[in-house]
Amino acid sequence: MRKYILAGLLVLFASLAMGPQMNTNARCSTGQDCSIGSNTASGITLDTSNGDFNEGGVTADTATMTATTTNTAVFQGADAASPASTTFDTTGAGAIVLGSADVTTLTLTNNGAMALGAAATTDSVTINSAGAITLEATGAINIGDASATSVIVTTDGLNGVVTIDGSVLAQVPAASVATGAIAINGITLATGTTTDYDIPDGACNAAADIGNWVTIVMEDASTVISITSDDASNIFNVHGLGALTAGDELDSVSHSLTEGLSITLTCLTSDNWWSTGGQTIHTDGTIAWADGGTAD
Repeated sequence: MRKYILAGLLVLFASLAMGPQMNTNARCSTGQDCSIGSNTASGITLDTSNGDFNEGGVTADTATMTATTTNTAVFQGADAASPASTTFDTTGAGAIVLGSADVTTLTLTNNGAMALGAAATTDSVTINSAGAITLEATGAINIGDASATSVIVTTDGLNGVVTIDGSVLAQVPAASVATGAIAINGITLATGTTTDYDIPDGACNAAADIGNWVTIVMEDASTVISITSDDASNIFNVHGLGALTAGDELDSVSHSLTEGLSITLTCLTSDNWWSTGGQTIHTDGTIAWADGGTAD
């Protein structure tokens, strides 16, 4: 009996002398929970340098990281250097989902530019919510850029409402458009001296044209312009001036004041452009426009 006790003690002392051991082939019994480490472990390393790390069950493939305290559970990527890049990806054309139906807040935080876009330029990015979507910033909020072909705000027909709480600024281009045809439903900045602008033919003919508009902003008093419709049957109707003869051009009147000038012409009835916005009267009370006669 003594020799068996002595042999057992020798095995115990040998294991203590070797220190903690790592089980490189740990397995859990069927139907039992499997634990690696404890709340006193200083760290756990999963090394998959030579293969994949596979996690999954038969019916529910969910990996859950639970903090043992009330602290926030943090998933953080790291590499041999710092700073490190972390990528969340999926195989093939699968989907990546962040959050679920009962998540109250999803926050994306960074210290630089944040890009949200599709790899292909023809793909779209959709932000959809059953509730409200709020864009907030301490600085400017920009929608679109110089390459955007259009910015569309759509509501539920007559039941939808677009509300703007504050002022609306329509920013004109930084330079004048060259003499010639101007864009319908666009804003043009006129700089320099005399410039002729042509409204394209067919912009105010049919019922579908009703609502078309053009806006021209003159930089200062030195800018004098003529507006002509390439459709000789079109008529300009300007507040303070009345209706021009069909086919006549609309000329701004040169003056000595320093203020700029603008005019918005809207197609309200077939062949009729009406001044619906901008300045039609100078600050000294004189009319800012004149019938320039037959278009030149």
